[in-house]
Amino acid sequence: MNRGILALLDEPGELARIVERHKRERNAEAEQERKRARAKAELEDRRAELGDALVAITRQHIDAVTEQQIAERAAGYKQFRADWKAFQADCAREGLASLPAWPETVAQFVLTQPEDASAKRLKRLVASIGRAHKLGGHPDPAEDIAVCAALRFREQALEEQAAIDAAQQKGNENEKN
Repeated sequence: MNRGILALLDEPGELARIVERHKRERNAEAEQERKRARAKAELEDRRAELGDALVAITRQHIDAVTEQQIAERAAGYKQFRADWKAFQADCAREGLASLPAWPETVAQFVLTQPEDASAKRLKRLVASIGRAHKLGGHPDPAEDIAVCAALRFREQALEEQAAIDAAQQKGNENEKN
């Protein structure tokens, strides 16, 4: 390490000032990111409204699209929005950027989900985060090994818990007999 840098860090309070300045910069970046995210969410809401109007018009002209398919697509979009908002809220709470998010941020989000969250739900959350990144023109953090490892870890934990529950249930049935 450079002697000049060491000398700076030896000055009383210099390290604390550097850390404080870094925190202020991160907070300013996070606030800017929250503003961008709010603007993007408003834009997405407007797009959804226009999309719903287009669906209504299209329904009149295309008999092949059923009511159930439309409902599934709308439900999928609503679920995507809910997943993305949950991730944004978690990032805001942790003071981290949600778009673009570091893969480690996504992995942490996966690992902090409730223990009873299904593997399907966890994969859907990660897919929603990836979709938001792609829509924003950013690389998908879900493709990173850290996110894949976090998903695999949670899947293994769920599989182990299912095996334990099955063994306990079988033991309870044997006790009754």
